[in-house]
Order: sequence, then structure tokens, then C-alpha cells
Amino acid sequence: GVLKELEPVIDRLIVTQSTSSRALPVDTLYELAIGIFGPDRVYKESNLRSAITYAMEQCTLINQVSDGISAVVITGSVVTAGETKPIVRSIAGIEE
Repeated sequence: GVLKELEPVIDRLIVTQSTSSRALPVDTLYELAIGIFGPDRVYKESNLRSAITYAMEQCTLINQVSDGISAVVITGSVVTAGETKPIVRSIAGIEE
């Protein structure tokens, strides 16, 4: 699936609970991800905002001590995509 496709190009994976009624429980997704990425590369956050915040903070820290080539990739359902934009804009201090 998608996790196997992402594994070669993603250094760290942060999973969270989607608000979609069709989503896997976050604990199930976390265990599946550990099976593919290993326990040292998978992190779990309780909601999308905290997952995005954590990812952005980690990316900023990594870029400060490296060549600055790290980025955050957010993937999931159309529900996740719709919820992402206002969260990222809010974190960045951009008003709607």
C-alpha cells in the first residue's frame, strides 16, 4: 500500500487519527507503519494539528543542522487534505 511506497523516501513518519469515519484507528495505523518503517522512524500524535506542528518543528530542527533540504509531506484522505490547509495557515500566522 501507500506506506510501502513512501518508505524509501520518508525518513520519519508521523501518524495521527483522521476525523473520517472510514479511517483506520490510529493505533492500528501506527502498528502497520512500525512494521514497514521500523520503530525508530514512526511517531504517533493524537490529532492532525499536533502531528503537523510536530512535523514542522522536527523539519526546522533538522534543516538547522543539515543542508536544509528536509520537508514535510502530508498525505491521507480528502478529509485530511481539507483539514490541513487551515491548520498550516494558522501555524504560519496567515489569516484566511
